[in-house]
Amino acid sequence: MPRMVTFRSETRDDVGNVLVQQATGVINEAPVGQGMSVTPAEVAPGGFFDVRILATDPEGRPLIYSLTSSEGVISQPDPTAQPNLFRVQV
Repeated sequence: MPRMVTFRSETRDDVGNVLVQQATGVINEAPVGQGMSVTPAEVAPGGFFDVRILATDPEGRPLIYSLTSSEGVISQPDPTAQPNLFRVQV
């Protein structure tokens, strides 16, 4: 649930008339990480690791994932259905 901020202003003229206005804004929180999983834990040269990034957005918005690796070639088997899953061949 997004957090709301409420702003209220008062504007007065020299005879005492008052205009009161109100507006709101939304605080967009950063995604919350729940970790990463790597399976299998060990592979031979030329093998594949599956890396899954676990995160949620407090406002329920879709997330965009990316991954870097110190070795290997990174691909995404199904970026539409599983945008948080990457495959790394080492």
